[in-house]
Amino acid sequence: MKFNLLSAGLSVVIGFASVSSYAADLTELSRATPHDALYDMAWDGDQGIAVGARGLVMLSGDGGKSWAKGLGPENDGLAMLSVASLQGRKIAVGQLGTAFRLEGDKWTALKTGTTARLLTVALGDNGLAVTAGAFGTLLVSGNDGNSWTPVVLDWFEILQDAVEPNFYDIAIVGDTITVVGEFNLVLQSRDRGVTWAVVQKGGATLSGLSLGTDGVGIAVGQTGTVLRTSDGGATWQQAPTNVTTNLLGVATSGQNAFATGFRIALQSSDGGATWQQASFGDLKTEWYSTVTKAPANANFILVGHSGRIAEVTN
Repeated sequence: MKFNLLSAGLSVVIGFASVSSYAADLTELSRATPHDALYDMAWDGDQGIAVGARGLVMLSGDGGKSWAKGLGPENDGLAMLSVASLQGRKIAVGQLGTAFRLEGDKWTALKTGTTARLLTVALGDNGLAVTAGAFGTLLVSGNDGNSWTPVVLDWFEILQDAVEPNFYDIAIVGDTITVVGEFNLVLQSRDRGVTWAVVQKGGATLSGLSLGTDGVGIAVGQTGTVLRTSDGGATWQQAPTNVTTNLLGVATSGQNAFATGFRIALQSSDGGATWQQASFGDLKTEWYSTVTKAPANANFILVGHSGRIAEVTN
Protein backbone atom coordinates (compact mmCIF):
# COMPACT_ATOMS: atom_id res chain seq x y z
CA MET A 1 0.00 0.00 0.00
CA LYS A 2 1.18 3.59 0.37
CA PHE A 3 1.31 7.03 1.97
CA ASN A 4 -0.38 10.03 0.36
CA LEU A 5 -1.33 12.48 3.08
CA LEU A 6 0.92 15.27 1.79
CA SER A 7 -0.62 15.76 -1.62
CA ALA A 8 -4.06 14.33 -0.97
CA GLY A 9 -4.71 16.87 1.75
CA LEU A 10 -4.96 19.73 -0.70
CA SER A 11 -8.71 19.39 -1.06
CA VAL A 12 -11.03 18.47 1.78
CA VAL A 13 -14.51 19.26 0.51
CA ILE A 14 -17.36 16.81 0.99
CA GLY A 15 -20.12 16.61 -1.58
CA PHE A 16 -23.50 15.53 -0.27
CA ALA A 17 -25.48 15.20 -3.49
CA SER A 18 -27.65 12.06 -3.25
CA VAL A 19 -25.22 10.33 -0.90
CA SER A 20 -26.64 7.89 1.64
CA SER A 21 -25.16 5.84 4.48
CA TYR A 22 -24.71 2.15 5.16
CA ALA A 23 -25.78 0.61 8.45
CA ALA A 24 -22.54 -0.55 10.06
CA ASP A 25 -20.16 0.24 12.88
CA LEU A 26 -16.49 0.95 13.45
CA THR A 27 -14.90 -1.11 16.21
CA GLU A 28 -11.60 0.11 17.65
CA LEU A 29 -8.92 -2.60 17.79
CA SER A 30 -5.96 -0.49 18.90
CA ARG A 31 -4.96 3.14 19.46
CA ALA A 32 -1.64 4.86 20.21
CA THR A 33 -1.45 8.57 21.15
CA PRO A 34 -3.01 11.63 19.48
CA HIS A 35 0.45 12.49 18.14
CA ASP A 36 0.93 9.11 16.46
CA ALA A 37 -0.15 8.01 13.00
CA LEU A 38 -0.24 4.77 11.04
CA TYR A 39 0.15 4.99 7.28
CA ASP A 40 0.03 1.45 5.96
CA MET A 41 -0.83 -2.14 6.85
CA ALA A 42 -0.13 -5.55 5.29
CA TRP A 43 -1.09 -9.17 5.90
CA ASP A 44 0.55 -12.55 5.46
CA GLY A 45 -2.11 -14.99 6.57
CA ASP A 46 -3.07 -14.04 10.12
CA GLN A 47 0.19 -12.10 10.61
CA GLY A 48 -0.43 -8.36 10.37
CA ILE A 49 1.94 -5.41 10.45
CA ALA A 50 1.18 -1.70 10.43
CA VAL A 51 3.77 1.08 10.19
CA GLY A 52 3.76 4.81 10.69
CA ALA A 53 5.23 7.99 12.10
CA ARG A 54 8.61 7.98 13.85
CA GLY A 55 9.12 4.29 13.16
CA LEU A 56 5.90 3.17 14.85
CA VAL A 57 5.25 -0.56 14.29
CA MET A 58 2.14 -2.49 15.35
CA LEU A 59 1.92 -6.28 15.04
CA SER A 60 -0.91 -8.82 15.12
CA GLY A 61 -0.65 -12.60 15.12
CA ASP A 62 -4.34 -13.44 15.24
CA GLY A 63 -5.84 -11.85 12.16
CA GLY A 64 -6.19 -8.42 13.72
CA LYS A 65 -8.14 -9.34 16.85
CA SER A 66 -5.30 -8.02 19.01
CA TRP A 67 -2.34 -5.72 18.37
CA ALA A 68 0.92 -5.03 20.18
CA LYS A 69 3.62 -2.46 19.63
CA GLY A 70 6.62 -3.96 17.87
CA LEU A 71 10.25 -2.96 17.75
CA GLY A 72 10.92 -0.56 14.90
CA PRO A 73 14.14 -0.24 12.90
CA GLU A 74 16.97 2.10 13.81
CA ASN A 75 16.03 4.86 11.39
CA ASP A 76 16.55 8.06 13.40
CA GLY A 77 12.83 8.40 14.00
CA LEU A 78 11.93 8.71 10.33
CA ALA A 79 8.45 7.70 9.25
CA MET A 80 7.85 4.36 7.60
CA LEU A 81 5.25 5.08 4.95
CA SER A 82 4.46 1.69 3.45
CA VAL A 83 4.88 -2.00 4.23
CA ALA A 84 4.43 -5.25 2.31
CA SER A 85 4.23 -8.79 3.65
CA LEU A 86 4.17 -12.03 1.64
CA GLN A 87 5.26 -15.61 2.20
CA GLY A 88 7.16 -14.74 5.38
CA ARG A 89 8.89 -11.73 3.79
CA LYS A 90 8.36 -8.20 5.11
CA ILE A 91 9.74 -4.94 3.68
CA ALA A 92 8.97 -1.42 4.88
CA VAL A 93 9.94 1.84 3.15
CA GLY A 94 9.80 5.49 4.07
CA GLN A 95 11.40 8.89 4.25
CA LEU A 96 14.79 9.68 2.65
CA GLY A 97 14.72 6.50 0.56
CA THR A 98 14.92 4.25 3.61
CA ALA A 99 13.98 0.58 3.30
CA PHE A 100 14.15 -2.24 5.81
CA ARG A 101 13.53 -5.98 5.78
CA LEU A 102 12.04 -7.59 8.89
CA GLU A 103 13.14 -11.14 9.73
CA GLY A 104 11.87 -12.40 13.06
CA ASP A 105 12.25 -9.36 15.28
CA LYS A 106 15.32 -7.97 13.49
CA TRP A 107 15.24 -5.14 10.98
CA THR A 108 17.94 -4.99 8.30
CA ALA A 109 18.57 -1.78 6.35
CA LEU A 110 18.40 -2.11 2.55
CA LYS A 111 20.30 0.19 0.20
CA THR A 112 17.90 1.68 -2.32
CA GLY A 113 20.28 4.13 -3.98
CA THR A 114 17.85 7.03 -3.55
CA THR A 115 17.02 9.67 -0.96
CA ALA A 116 13.57 10.30 -2.43
CA ARG A 117 10.61 9.64 -0.16
CA LEU A 118 9.36 6.10 -0.82
CA LEU A 119 5.58 6.04 -0.54
CA THR A 120 4.63 2.49 -1.51
CA VAL A 121 6.08 -1.01 -1.67
CA ALA A 122 4.77 -4.37 -2.90
CA LEU A 123 6.07 -7.94 -3.01
CA GLY A 124 5.65 -10.68 -5.59
CA ASP A 125 6.79 -14.26 -6.00
CA ASN A 126 10.39 -15.39 -6.38
CA GLY A 127 12.03 -12.40 -4.72
CA LEU A 128 10.18 -9.69 -6.65
CA ALA A 129 9.91 -6.38 -4.78
CA VAL A 130 8.84 -3.00 -6.14
CA THR A 131 8.91 0.38 -4.42
CA ALA A 132 8.02 3.85 -5.68
CA GLY A 133 7.50 7.36 -4.46
CA ALA A 134 8.39 10.99 -4.96
CA PHE A 135 9.67 12.60 -8.16
CA GLY A 136 9.14 9.62 -10.45
CA THR A 137 11.11 7.21 -8.27
CA LEU A 138 10.38 3.60 -9.26
CA LEU A 139 12.68 0.76 -8.19
CA VAL A 140 12.54 -2.98 -8.90
CA SER A 141 14.33 -5.79 -7.08
CA GLY A 142 14.53 -9.47 -7.97
CA ASN A 143 16.24 -10.53 -4.75
CA ASP A 144 13.97 -9.33 -1.94
CA GLY A 145 15.45 -5.87 -1.82
CA ASN A 146 19.13 -6.77 -1.54
CA SER A 147 19.66 -4.67 -4.67
CA TRP A 148 17.39 -2.33 -6.62
CA THR A 149 17.27 -1.26 -10.26
CA PRO A 150 15.77 2.17 -11.02
CA VAL A 151 13.18 2.38 -13.79
CA VAL A 152 14.10 5.34 -16.01
CA LEU A 153 11.23 6.87 -17.98
CA ASP A 154 11.10 9.98 -20.15
CA TRP A 155 8.55 11.99 -18.23
CA PHE A 156 8.67 14.95 -20.58
CA GLU A 157 7.68 12.69 -23.44
CA ILE A 158 4.98 10.99 -21.39
CA LEU A 159 3.43 14.08 -19.77
CA GLN A 160 4.56 16.85 -22.17
CA ASP A 161 5.72 18.77 -19.13
CA ALA A 162 8.90 19.10 -17.06
CA VAL A 163 7.47 17.29 -14.03
CA GLU A 164 8.28 14.05 -12.28
CA PRO A 165 5.11 12.47 -10.86
CA ASN A 166 4.72 10.96 -7.43
CA PHE A 167 3.63 7.32 -7.23
CA TYR A 168 1.31 6.24 -4.43
CA ASP A 169 0.35 2.59 -4.76
CA ILE A 170 1.47 -0.68 -6.35
CA ALA A 171 -0.24 -4.01 -7.01
CA ILE A 172 1.57 -7.17 -8.16
CA VAL A 173 -0.42 -10.02 -9.70
CA GLY A 174 1.76 -12.80 -11.05
CA ASP A 175 4.39 -11.18 -13.27
CA THR A 176 2.31 -8.02 -13.79
CA ILE A 177 3.12 -4.86 -11.82
CA THR A 178 0.62 -1.99 -11.76
CA VAL A 179 1.58 1.43 -10.38
CA VAL A 180 -0.71 4.45 -9.87
CA GLY A 181 0.08 8.06 -9.07
CA GLU A 182 -0.25 11.70 -9.99
CA PHE A 183 -1.92 12.91 -13.20
CA ASN A 184 -4.20 9.84 -13.24
CA LEU A 185 -1.17 7.78 -14.21
CA VAL A 186 -1.41 4.02 -14.47
CA LEU A 187 1.83 2.26 -15.41
CA GLN A 188 2.13 -1.45 -16.06
CA SER A 189 4.87 -4.00 -16.56
CA ARG A 190 3.88 -7.52 -17.60
CA ASP A 191 7.41 -8.93 -17.34
CA ARG A 192 8.35 -8.31 -13.69
CA GLY A 193 9.56 -4.78 -14.31
CA VAL A 194 11.74 -5.24 -17.38
CA THR A 195 9.56 -3.15 -19.71
CA TRP A 196 6.84 -0.62 -18.90
CA ALA A 197 3.80 0.87 -20.62
CA VAL A 198 1.66 3.89 -19.79
CA VAL A 199 -1.88 2.53 -19.56
CA GLN A 200 -3.51 5.90 -18.99
CA LYS A 201 -2.72 9.47 -17.95
CA GLY A 202 -4.35 12.84 -17.47
CA GLY A 203 -6.70 13.72 -14.63
CA ALA A 204 -6.94 13.44 -10.87
CA THR A 205 -4.19 11.86 -8.81
CA LEU A 206 -4.70 8.17 -8.01
CA SER A 207 -3.77 7.31 -4.42
CA GLY A 208 -4.99 3.78 -3.72
CA LEU A 209 -5.21 0.56 -5.71
CA SER A 210 -6.75 -2.88 -5.24
CA LEU A 211 -6.28 -5.48 -7.99
CA GLY A 212 -7.24 -9.15 -7.80
CA THR A 213 -6.09 -12.31 -9.55
CA ASP A 214 -9.41 -12.33 -11.44
CA GLY A 215 -8.45 -9.08 -13.17
CA VAL A 216 -11.03 -7.00 -11.31
CA GLY A 217 -9.69 -3.90 -9.61
CA ILE A 218 -10.45 -0.46 -8.22
CA ALA A 219 -8.32 2.67 -8.02
CA VAL A 220 -9.25 5.74 -5.96
CA GLY A 221 -7.88 9.24 -5.66
CA GLN A 222 -8.41 12.98 -5.53
CA THR A 223 -11.82 14.66 -5.72
CA GLY A 224 -13.67 11.41 -5.07
CA THR A 225 -12.25 9.67 -8.12
CA VAL A 226 -13.00 5.95 -8.43
CA LEU A 227 -11.87 3.90 -11.44
CA ARG A 228 -12.71 0.26 -12.15
CA THR A 229 -11.07 -2.39 -14.30
CA SER A 230 -12.11 -5.92 -15.25
CA ASP A 231 -9.13 -6.81 -17.45
CA GLY A 232 -6.23 -6.64 -15.04
CA GLY A 233 -5.73 -2.91 -15.40
CA ALA A 234 -5.42 -2.72 -19.17
CA THR A 235 -8.45 -0.42 -19.34
CA TRP A 236 -10.27 1.66 -16.71
CA GLN A 237 -13.74 3.18 -16.40
CA GLN A 238 -14.86 5.86 -13.97
CA ALA A 239 -17.55 5.12 -11.39
CA PRO A 240 -19.69 7.97 -10.01
CA THR A 241 -19.35 8.77 -6.29
CA ASN A 242 -21.04 12.16 -5.81
CA VAL A 243 -18.24 13.28 -3.48
CA THR A 244 -15.27 15.57 -4.04
CA THR A 245 -13.15 14.64 -1.03
CA ASN A 246 -9.79 12.96 -1.54
CA LEU A 247 -9.73 9.19 -1.22
CA LEU A 248 -6.52 7.50 -0.05
CA GLY A 249 -7.03 3.74 0.06
CA VAL A 250 -9.34 1.00 -1.18
CA ALA A 251 -9.88 -2.70 -0.56
CA THR A 252 -12.30 -5.34 -1.80
CA SER A 253 -13.92 -8.39 -0.24
CA GLY A 254 -16.03 -10.30 -2.75
CA GLN A 255 -18.53 -7.82 -4.15
CA ASN A 256 -17.99 -5.45 -1.22
CA ALA A 257 -15.52 -2.59 -1.46
CA PHE A 258 -14.45 0.09 1.01
CA ALA A 259 -12.56 3.32 0.35
CA THR A 260 -11.02 5.61 2.97
CA GLY A 261 -9.78 9.17 2.96
CA PHE A 262 -9.90 12.57 4.64
CA ARG A 263 -13.08 12.78 6.71
CA ILE A 264 -14.71 10.45 4.21
CA ALA A 265 -15.33 6.78 3.60
CA LEU A 266 -17.27 5.12 0.81
CA GLN A 267 -18.73 1.64 0.61
CA SER A 268 -19.95 -0.44 -2.32
CA SER A 269 -21.81 -3.75 -2.42
CA ASP A 270 -21.74 -4.26 -6.20
CA GLY A 271 -18.04 -4.49 -6.97
CA GLY A 272 -17.50 -0.74 -7.03
CA ALA A 273 -20.11 0.12 -9.67
CA THR A 274 -22.02 2.33 -7.22
CA TRP A 275 -20.94 3.89 -3.92
CA GLN A 276 -22.56 5.25 -0.80
CA GLN A 277 -21.04 7.33 1.96
CA ALA A 278 -20.24 5.53 5.21
CA SER A 279 -20.87 7.90 8.11
CA PHE A 280 -20.52 5.67 11.18
CA GLY A 281 -17.81 5.99 13.82
CA ASP A 282 -15.35 8.84 13.23
CA LEU A 283 -15.16 8.38 9.46
CA LYS A 284 -16.56 11.87 8.79
CA THR A 285 -14.29 13.67 11.25
CA GLU A 286 -10.88 11.93 11.01
CA TRP A 287 -8.62 10.34 8.41
CA TYR A 288 -7.68 6.76 7.57
CA SER A 289 -4.88 6.24 5.09
CA THR A 290 -5.25 2.54 4.35
CA VAL A 291 -7.90 -0.15 4.36
CA THR A 292 -7.43 -3.91 3.92
CA LYS A 293 -9.67 -6.94 4.00
CA ALA A 294 -9.49 -8.69 7.36
CA PRO A 295 -7.80 -12.09 6.92
CA ALA A 296 -10.22 -13.97 9.17
CA ASN A 297 -13.54 -12.71 7.76
CA ALA A 298 -15.15 -10.43 5.20
CA ASN A 299 -14.74 -7.27 7.28
CA PHE A 300 -12.39 -4.37 6.53
CA ILE A 301 -9.60 -3.08 8.78
CA LEU A 302 -8.45 0.56 8.66
CA VAL A 303 -5.38 2.38 10.01
CA GLY A 304 -4.80 6.09 10.37
CA HIS A 305 -4.96 8.98 12.81
CA SER A 306 -3.71 8.60 16.40
CA GLY A 307 -2.18 5.24 15.51
CA ARG A 308 -5.75 3.96 15.36
CA ILE A 309 -6.64 0.52 14.00
CA ALA A 310 -10.35 -0.09 13.51
CA GLU A 311 -12.58 -2.73 11.96
CA VAL A 312 -15.73 -2.15 9.94
CA THR A 313 -18.34 -4.48 11.43
CA ASN A 314 -21.94 -5.13 10.47
